[in-house]
Amino acid sequence: MVAGDAPTVDWADLSEKDFELALQTITTVEELNGVANRRRVLNHDFKKWSEVQKCLILSRKFILENEK
Repeated sequence: MVAGDAPTVDWADLSEKDFELALQTITTVEELNGVANRRRVLNHDFKKWSEVQKCLILSRKFILENEK
């Protein structure tokens, strides 16, 4: 799973483990914001994130913001 798969794979359908692996491919907060807000950014009616996925996104954001 790579970030380039996003248009063909709705990450909301991934298992928790695969979702975590997919998030590891994201290297900037800006890119993460695009994924996190994909429904608005792509103007498409994707599934909403589960609570677990929201927590994983926030965790990845914290990691990216504190890497520097």
